[in-house]
Formats: sequence, C-alpha cells, structure tokens
Amino acid sequence: MAWPDIVIIIGYFVIVLSLGVYFSRYMKSQKDFFLAGKNMPWWIAACSLQATDIGPETYIGVTGIVATGGLAWLNYDWLPACAIPCIISAWFFIRHYWRSGVYTIPEFMERRYDPSMRALWGILFVLVRTLTLGIVLYTMSLPMSLIIGWPSWVSLLVAAGVTGAYCFLGGLKGVMITDVLQFIIMIVCATGLVFFSMRAVGGWAGLREALADSPQMFHVVLSRAEGTPDTWWGAMFIGSLSLGLAYWCTDQNTLQRTFACKTVEDSRTALVVGSIMKFPMTFIWGLVGLCAAVLFKDIIAENPDNAMPKVVTTLLPVGTAGAAITALYAAGMSSCDSLLTSMSTVLTRDIYQRFIVKNKPDMHYVWTGRAFIILLLICGTLFATVVFPVFGAAYVAWQSVLSYIQFPLFVTLALGIFYKRATALPAFIGLLAGSISAFILDRFIGPQITPYWWSFVWAGWAGGILTAVITIGGSHFTEPYSEEKLKGLCWGTIEEKEEEKPKLIMDWRFWSVVSLAIGVSLTLIFWLVL
Repeated sequence: MAWPDIVIIIGYFVIVLSLGVYFSRYMKSQKDFFLAGKNMPWWIAACSLQATDIGPETYIGVTGIVATGGLAWLNYDWLPACAIPCIISAWFFIRHYWRSGVYTIPEFMERRYDPSMRALWGILFVLVRTLTLGIVLYTMSLPMSLIIGWPSWVSLLVAAGVTGAYCFLGGLKGVMITDVLQFIIMIVCATGLVFFSMRAVGGWAGLREALADSPQMFHVVLSRAEGTPDTWWGAMFIGSLSLGLAYWCTDQNTLQRTFACKTVEDSRTALVVGSIMKFPMTFIWGLVGLCAAVLFKDIIAENPDNAMPKVVTTLLPVGTAGAAITALYAAGMSSCDSLLTSMSTVLTRDIYQRFIVKNKPDMHYVWTGRAFIILLLICGTLFATVVFPVFGAAYVAWQSVLSYIQFPLFVTLALGIFYKRATALPAFIGLLAGSISAFILDRFIGPQITPYWWSFVWAGWAGGILTAVITIGGSHFTEPYSEEKLKGLCWGTIEEKEEEKPKLIMDWRFWSVVSLAIGVSLTLIFWLVL
C-alpha cells in the first residue's frame, strides 16, 4: 500500500477520535450520553440509521454473497426486509415508544408487562448483539489483514480500539454526528468503487455478457430450482420479513437513534427516508459483487468475504485504495458504535441501574455505561475469531444470529402493543422457548430434515410462532391487566392530539409511499425486465 493511502486512513482515524473528544465535553447526564439530549433533527438520525445498517457486513458480506448467489440476496436489504418494516414501524410502533417516554425497549417491556420481562429482554438483546458485534469486528479486520498484511489479531485490536475510544468519550451524540461523516465517506467511496469495477468488466453490457450462462444472477425473484434455500422467493419475501420486522420495529440498536430525535414526527421521517437511502447503497455493492464474480472466481470459491478486499487491491489506483479502506472502516465503526451505545444503554439502565445499584447521580451511570463499552468490546473481539469457522460467510452469520432471537423478541412486543390480554409470565416463557427452539432448529434439526428447503429465516418464524402460541394461550389462564396500566402502551389506548401536518415534502406519510413505490419498482424491474 502506497503512502497516500496510509495518510488517508490515519487522517480518518484522527478526525473520528477528535470528534469523540470534542463531544465528550457535553456529556453531563444520562440523557446526553444515551439519547444525545433528545434534540437531533431527522436528517442526522436518517444518516445515522443507514450508516449503522450499512456496515462492513454489507460492504464485505453483500459483495461476497452476491458474487456467489446473485442479486436475489439484495432482498435482505430491500423491500421485504427494510422498506416494508420501516413503514410499519413508523405507522404503528414509534408513537407508543415516544408517548411512554422510555430510553430503551426493555424499559417499555417493563411498563407493558413486568420487571422480569425487562431483564430477560435486556439479556437476550445484549447476547445477540454481542455476537453481531463480533461479526462486524471480523469484517472490519479483513481489509487490514488481506491488504496491509497485518495479523488478524492486530487488525481486530485496531478496529475495536478506535471505535471504542470515540464511543467511550462522545456518547450517542458523538456517535450520530460521526455517523453522518461516515455515511458521506461511504457514498463517495462506494460510487468510485463501482465505477472502477464496472470499467474492468466492460460496463453493463460486458457484465451481462460475462454472466450470460447465469442469468439468475441478475434476478431478485427466483424459484427454488433457480436459487438456493436462502434465495428463492419464499425465503426472500416471507422468510426475510421476520428479520426486517424485528430489526426496524423492536431493535434497540436501531431505534435508539429515533429516540434521540426532537419529535415523534422526526423519528418517523428518519425511518422512512432512511429506508429510501438503503436502496442505492446496497445495489452498488451488489454490482461490485457481480463484477467480482467475473474477475475473481478463484478467490470467491475459497472465501466469498475476500471478494471486496481483492477488488480494492487489484482495481483501484493509488490513493483511492486508502479511501476505499477508509469507507470500509467507516461502515464498520458506524455499526460498532451503534451496537456499543445501545448495549451499554441497556446494560446500564435496564440491568445495572434497575436491579443492582439504584439512586446514584447521573454521572455514575454515564461512567458505568463507558465501562460496559470496554467489556462489550472484549467479548465481541473474542467472538470475531470464530465467525468464519462456524458460519463460512459474514453475511450468513449476521442474518443467522439475528433470526434466532430477534423475531421472538418482536412477537412479544407486538403482542404487548396489539393484544391487551397478553401477560408477563406466558410472554416470558414464550420468549425463552421461542429463542431456544429457533437456535436448535437451525443448527441441528432443519438442515437435516429438509435440506432442500431449509433456510435460517424459517428458524425465526418457527421461534416467533411458538412464542405467540405460548403467550396467547397462557395469558388466558392469568389475571388480565387493568386498563389504567395499559393506557398509552397498547393500540387504541392513546389519546391522539391534533397536530399541524407538515408540508408534503416533509411528511413521513409521503415518504412512506415513495419508499414502497421504489421497492416494488426495483423488484419488478429485476424480475420481469432484466
């Protein structure tokens, strides 16, 4: 790697750490550290949401998985798993969180159910997100290991150390402002990378000619005979919906950004506009993946996650390689910072402050949150060392881990909002049973019984259905909650206030329609036209 590339990378690290130091002066309370003072505009929240969601598992993972399986994998980031769930979240979930005034989803669960649900929800969330933190750190370490030649453990320590430092100092405000910078870097570098990749294969015509024997690589709707258990239309449009609903409607890692907005309308706008921003970014990486499938077949056959680093080292000129690595690190750090802030918030407020040490000054809990950031980084780094041996590809690892616990979590929260009869004990048992059964089904039973059809997405559905059956059935044998307890927490119990509607261009309802229209149009184009 040439010295201009190294200067770009070091300069990026310096800027990010400087932002963390700058915003540390404003961290005077839990509200400042965990919710950015609740004064962030929608556009910052939207950029932060997408910088968080478009992590290195997108850069590394989507590129590699598309290179092996085609554009059908984009459904995990397009209509069924992003646009539709974001719209549902904006219309039906966000207002309940805002009206209750909570910092975290587990806190909402205590108000709706009881303290045991808050504790269980918090523990399960931290467990699954610590594993995803490890996946993100793994994909961040790959560029440095493969491009610069550092040992993997050195790359992991650099990735974890820089991210942890500015999260430790700047809290959520520092994270969200840094995410805007990182999102801009990702857009610029992604545009440049797809330009050089497409030029190397002879443009769109050259790409289509090179993959003429594999036309299914360009389609997002595949039959089971054309695709794999993970990419045929049933897995994509039914199976992946469970992942999207869980991620965008109930995940603390995502929704903490919306809690930091100035108003509930800003929160809703951030979600739906963010879903629109997702379409071009993931499509760019899908194109790079198709180009890699043409140019680097041997590398992809060995490990699909090596596709992106190979594109960077082979196709990019001096200076732009450093910018591309900076973009990869920006993606990884924006995901890591979100995971760290959300998990430290849950551990501090929902476990430590709620059950262990109460009634301390705010700064005591701010420093506790910082200590948890360090602990979580250590745990995530340890898991990063086993991602490839266990799952084989970063993107599969990411989606698999989410499917085991996230959808059962979504089911308990959705029932809590839309089904007044749901009570704590059945929900507690259902959540545990659903999460454990999803893991067992995917790792030990499903692939053995129905290998032709089985995908990790069905594990999430099975776990969620079991959770719902136990919660609904068991609740009929328990004492129902009073209307007073459920006021403002369940559907139909909120007293709507007359609010002045924003102009059309700023109305989240308008952007919901736009997002849905774009998603449907892209699906039809890459199904019926190309």
